[in-house]
Formats: sequence, structure tokens, C-alpha cells
Amino acid sequence: MVDIVCVGNSHLNAVRAAAELRARKGTLDFSFVGFQLLDEKYQPDLVVRDGEHIFNPRFDDEFQRCVRQSGPTMIFTYLGGAEHALLALARSVRPFDLVDPSLPYDLIDLESELIPYDVMFAVCCERISFMPPWFRHLRDLAALPICQIGLPPPIAGDEHILRRAGPISRERLEQHGVAPARLRHKVWRLCLAATRHVCDENAVSLIDPPLVAVDADGCLRVQYRGQDEVHANAAYGDLLLDRMLEIATDRQRGVQ
Repeated sequence: MVDIVCVGNSHLNAVRAAAELRARKGTLDFSFVGFQLLDEKYQPDLVVRDGEHIFNPRFDDEFQRCVRQSGPTMIFTYLGGAEHALLALARSVRPFDLVDPSLPYDLIDLESELIPYDVMFAVCCERISFMPPWFRHLRDLAALPICQIGLPPPIAGDEHILRRAGPISRERLEQHGVAPARLRHKVWRLCLAATRHVCDENAVSLIDPPLVAVDADGCLRVQYRGQDEVHANAAYGDLLLDRMLEIATDRQRGVQ
């Protein structure tokens, strides 16, 4: 049996829900353990004190025990994932745009302030600066390869976003409205590129979001969106589970 162990933040819930659904249906033919770092027992999960990263000792104990007992050949992580929403879910007080050099053509809003791509890229990298310490720490605990799951696409549907927004986003959305899907897509792509860069620098592989879940505007298809303005649902988590299982199975068979 293949053993999948995943450490993550709130986006992990979609994957965990998909695994639980498979278990109820009797179709879960592998072992899945998800460590949700937002669980109260793991808080605070990481503290920086005098430049030193201090991790939650309860997480360390339970994670190492799990690895010893289940014997995975690699560790999956689903860290972060809301960076693009924090930067571009709501319209900005100072409307901005950027040119994505990876797109064959890119339309920009001429009435918005144009921010250099490299500047936005650096901002995104700073937003995920907590990832490398986690990668190093997990390697210290388990000495296994790590595969990070890329952040899901921005949610489609302004009405859904406004109706389901949580308290952190609601005030800005009510004041300024939802940012254009075009901009949200570009900022998501930029954050995904920053994640890939950070993963490459730390010898971590990356799972790209499933293309089948992305609509024509570059947002998350309606059938995969969750109950709020940021998260995907169990159907999306099921797509990720399939990919994780494929990677873990290849790893177990010795296919790199």
C-alpha cells in the first residue's frame, strides 16, 4: 500500500475531505495522513525568536511517529496558498496592473499604475518566505524528498466572492469591489512562479494545479470552488489526490 503524508495549511482541508470521502465510499486504496498546521494543538506552528526558527514540539513528535509507522517514501506539503488573494482579491485603492512576460500576449489596464513584474515577484517571494524553513525542518525530521502542491487558481464569480467572503476580506471587498478576473489570474500566476522559484532553490518538486480545474478566464471552475472566497472543494482535492498518488506510487516503484 502507498502511504501519503501531507503537511499544510488551510488548503489541505480540500485534500483531506477528498480522502475522507473516498474512505466512506470504500475506494481509498492507500493510506493518507494530513497534518493541518492550523489545528489548535500545533499552534503556534512556527515562531522566530532571535533569528532562530522554533517549531511546535507536538507537531515534531507526531510527525516523526507517523513517518516511522507508515513509512512514506516522500513528504507532500501544501503550505500557504492565499498569497494572490491577499494581493489582488479586492480592487486596490491605487489600481495596479503588471505585464506577465510568460504570456504570449498580455492586456493591461492603461488607467492603472503599472508595477514592474520583478517587483511583484519579489513581493510574492517575501510572502512565502516561511516555506524554506519548513522544507529544511521537515527534511531534518524525515530525511525524505518533498513535493509542494501549488496554490489553487483564484475563485470564479464576483457574486460568490462577495457573498462568501470571510471577515479578513469582506471589508475591503465591500469598499472597493472584486478585482478583475484578468488581474487576479495574473497575480496568481506570478505567485505560482514565485513558489516554483522557492521550491527549485530548496530542491523541492512542485505539483501544478490541474488544468482541468481552470476556466477560460484562468480562474477556478465553479464545480471546484469551496465555500469561501479562496478555497477549493473536495472535488478539487480529489484531483490533487490522484496526482499525489501517481507521484508517490512512482516513487515507491523507484521511478524518479
